[in-house]
Amino acid sequence: MRKTFLIVLAIAFACAYYLGLWLSNTDLMLLTKPVPVLLLSLALYPWRSKYQKIIAIAFVFSAIGDLVLQLPGDKFVLGLGSFLIAHLFYIFAFVQRSRRFAVEGLMFAVILGIAIFLVIRRNLGQMLLPVVVYMLVILTMLWRSFAQIGADKFAKFAFYGAILFVMSDSVIAINRFCCHVSFAQALIMLLYWSGQGLIFASALGERG
Repeated sequence: MRKTFLIVLAIAFACAYYLGLWLSNTDLMLLTKPVPVLLLSLALYPWRSKYQKIIAIAFVFSAIGDLVLQLPGDKFVLGLGSFLIAHLFYIFAFVQRSRRFAVEGLMFAVILGIAIFLVIRRNLGQMLLPVVVYMLVILTMLWRSFAQIGADKFAKFAFYGAILFVMSDSVIAINRFCCHVSFAQALIMLLYWSGQGLIFASALGERG
């Protein structure tokens, strides 16, 4: 019952964020944006496994990134750093489930990363190094999410969630460094929250 309540509350806060986006109410957006992922983190407690604990920590750093990116001014690098830490925790969590090399997952991540980089590279300027480092980390997260498929019946959701997370960040990168994307923020958050929700779902079957 508690878990269900927190999930419903997370959805309610996500809807409130979209209301703020529609009304161009930056205060409402600031107050609501980090809350859904924080609630998912709380919904995993008490932890039944190391995987759940690590995912919950990753959610906290994701929420910090959400907050930082919503603050006034350009806090892109700080937000990037928060999400980079979150992805390192995701990688650690996925490695707990499987250390399989998964060459097919690695190739998928490499090809996807090259495609995204070729689209945005010309306008990166001084952001080249931080963006490349971040891309390497998130694509490693995608690779390791693929490698843990089959660990249990819920594990595949982590891979689906990782794909949506990469898609969300790709929209951010294209909108910032390449060309304007219509309704970018709405699309970014839809992909992002859906991805986080699927990663949350991947932890539901953990029993220790």
